[in-house]
Amino acid sequence: MGEIPAVRCAVLALVMLMLAACSSGAPGSTGATGPQGPQGPAGPQGPAGPPGATGAQGSAGATGAQGVPGAQGVPGSPGQQGVQGIPGPAGPQGPSTTLAPWVDGQFNQHILDFNVTGNYVDIDAITLPVGSYVIMARTSLYNLAGATVTVFCELQQGQGTSNVLDETDVTFDSGLRTNLAMMATTVVTATGGERLALACTSSVSGTIRSFFSHLAAIQVGTLSTP
Repeated sequence: MGEIPAVRCAVLALVMLMLAACSSGAPGSTGATGPQGPQGPAGPQGPAGPPGATGAQGSAGATGAQGVPGAQGVPGSPGQQGVQGIPGPAGPQGPSTTLAPWVDGQFNQHILDFNVTGNYVDIDAITLPVGSYVIMARTSLYNLAGATVTVFCELQQGQGTSNVLDETDVTFDSGLRTNLAMMATTVVTATGGERLALACTSSVSGTIRSFFSHLAAIQVGTLSTP
């Protein structure tokens, strides 16, 4: 049993020698890198950094699709009355009106018998309403009196011969034909209108035939004197 402690001492001394040899020897070469270990858990979020500088403006994007029309809005209240505009220029004169007698589907054609000289007989007559007019009249005369006669004709406005617009006369022998024509202007102011007549008389008693007689009144806007 006395040998065991001696063995232990010998082993211990050998170990000591070996340790002394290792500590004083040259370092060995680096060993190979071991495999990567598993990823550790995420650390806590750090504090927010300061805002970065504003970047450059990007290019315009493509136009979007047309949107759906919105609902009809509520009508607004009427606006205030605008100021009176400047009167425009006068428009062109409208169409005129022509008045003429019309008997039995044709212009007046009849026989006049001047049995009493000096009395005017209406060949044509019309009633003119209020307005301004240009008057034209004509007739053809045929002498059946058996003698030379002078026929006097007038354009009469109103009743009788108080207002004569125009007059003319012609002298011609029996059996001959002649023509008369007159023109005038007038203004009618009476509310109910006024008579306009082509009237004639003869210097002798006898028959004078009047035919193809025409009396026309053309209504115009205004009458001016040159």
